[in-house]
Amino acid sequence: MLIELWPLAAKHCVKFILNAGGLNPEGARAAIARAFREKGWKATLATVSGDAVLERFDELQAEGVMPGDAQLARLFTFGVLNWTARWYRAGGRRSLDEIAAEASSFLLRR
Repeated sequence: MLIELWPLAAKHCVKFILNAGGLNPEGARAAIARAFREKGWKATLATVSGDAVLERFDELQAEGVMPGDAQLARLFTFGVLNWTARWYRAGGRRSLDEIAAEASSFLLRR
């Protein structure tokens, strides 16, 4: 589906965030990169790996580090991360890889 939508999306500067869940995010990124190369398309691709993010909220709450409702914290956090596609600009202060690393560090720090 992404391959079908990309020409129109790229023309309008639409960004995609794909959630591979517990699958293989690096493999998905590599497959997309290969398909784009074959078509002569260019795009910035990044991945965030690790699927223990949701459990960290419960751990932090149990440790007393994060008071409040863990489910709401998950919803707030993923809401913020999903908006990255709206505000990110190529050539800005941070690369996609830097943003992904910072987000991972924020979410997974102890």
